[in-house]
Amino acid sequence: DVRFWFKGKDGNIKEVKAHKLILASASEVFNKQFFGSLEAEDNVEIIDASQEVFLAMIELIYNKKPNFKDTDLRFLSSLYYLSDKYNIEHIRAEILVFISELEVTKVNVLDTAIIAEENKLYQPLSEALYEAAARFVTKLDGFEKKFKEVMDLFAEDDEAQAIVIFKLLRRVKKIRDYKCEKCKQSPCLNGQQLTIQNFVAGA
Repeated sequence: DVRFWFKGKDGNIKEVKAHKLILASASEVFNKQFFGSLEAEDNVEIIDASQEVFLAMIELIYNKKPNFKDTDLRFLSSLYYLSDKYNIEHIRAEILVFISELEVTKVNVLDTAIIAEENKLYQPLSEALYEAAARFVTKLDGFEKKFKEVMDLFAEDDEAQAIVIFKLLRRVKKIRDYKCEKCKQSPCLNGQQLTIQNFVAGA
């Protein structure tokens, strides 16, 4: 009984329909919007998100099982923005869990770090993205010997990227300086076979 509508760059109108009661039960923001002191609108224009991202949020409110595997990070960051705007905690949590398990590659490590910086106002999201990028960098074989190769992942003449690189490498240092209290290794060797190479006396 509510219609959200979106005007595309080509002028075409897209829409998402939902039930006010269901939205209000999931979000205090929606509750105030539809059942507050002001008269609720049945047609609401959305200008700060695409129809596709807004629809994804609505489907998650309706308990559709999330599947972020084929979703790009910019879509996810926009979905996180909406879940923050409407204060829907479980969607934010699901996004952060997915990012914590994200496999970053040489192809997307820079984009991951850039999106992290773009979302620095949303600290949990930004931290999770930087962490994912940093994990990839620390896993490069012979990281110290391949520092130039790491830096070659980034453009040399982009000041914005320079900030991203600094923050990413600071995170990398933090990860590499950390050592598990039990095995004295970084990353933790829990579940791995003990070898001469990874044995640490007193661990």
